[in-house]
Amino acid sequence: MDITPDPCTDVARPLARLTDDELDDRLADLAGRLASVEADLLAHLVELDLRQMWARYGLRSSAHYLSWRLGLTLGARRRALNPQNVT
Repeated sequence: MDITPDPCTDVARPLARLTDDELDDRLADLAGRLASVEADLLAHLVELDLRQMWARYGLRSSAHYLSWRLGLTLGARRRALNPQNVT
């Protein structure tokens, strides 16, 4: 007798119960919300940089602030503050 767990009912995979259409719709919704939040974050990061707010903490740059306060790397900071990414 095979006692292999059914992957569609596996509690470690709660999304396995979704239909393909439901999964597709959720992914599209999440991507839209992520883009919205990312745009808001970018606007805030630009304002932080323009105000040079990082200096109030004795830091040398916004890159240091983002690493210290937000855990973002220098590469992520460069991508975030790239004017091509700001809408």
